[in-house]
Amino acid sequence: MIELEVLIKPICLFTLGSSEPSTIIDIPFYKVSTPTGDEPTIPGSSVKGALRSSATVIANDLGLTSCGEIDPERMSEKHSKMGGLCDVCKLFGAPNSPSNLLISSFKPLKPLDLVTITQVSIDDLRMRAIEGRLFTREAVPPGTVFKGKLTLLRDKPLFVKLLLASLINLRFEVLGQHGVVDVKVENIKGLEATELDSLSLKLLKSLERWWYELP
Repeated sequence: MIELEVLIKPICLFTLGSSEPSTIIDIPFYKVSTPTGDEPTIPGSSVKGALRSSATVIANDLGLTSCGEIDPERMSEKHSKMGGLCDVCKLFGAPNSPSNLLISSFKPLKPLDLVTITQVSIDDLRMRAIEGRLFTREAVPPGTVFKGKLTLLRDKPLFVKLLLASLINLRFEVLGQHGVVDVKVENIKGLEATELDSLSLKLLKSLERWWYELP
């Protein structure tokens, strides 16, 4: 088993919407109740979904396989044609195949104040602003750092390489409401550098520092 302590830092105003209704904000930020009040949080499920998408994008470049599906039925059909589970689903899970990756919620390192943003509503079909219609959303400021833990249940070299590459590629994908984030690995338990191949070592080295420099 390998545990990675991971930091996520939005590089722009970042919103991760909650399903909880609000009479004040159209898109409230996802929060978890704590003894000291509601705390803005990035759910582990959101991070896992974004990482799965990231892994799907870069799997072929690593010489690994991906079915490219998220619908369970289509996933099973694709695996049947492929002759077995793809590498992405071996790591992230598929119907009748449990995930080898657990991801905790990501909590802010410091107390933070959310920002309320007012924007113009857009007609998705015409790609034009809807006159007189506005909406509001809650966001965290750029540079806010969230911390969470990723647990790799099986320390297969294939899983380690795919996970590290997915974390790097997440810097160029989206999380939440079209948010761009930076990613950094702060600490690893259960993995020795001598166990990694040259590519995995390079991936890990890149994750030891922030990619984006914020003013």
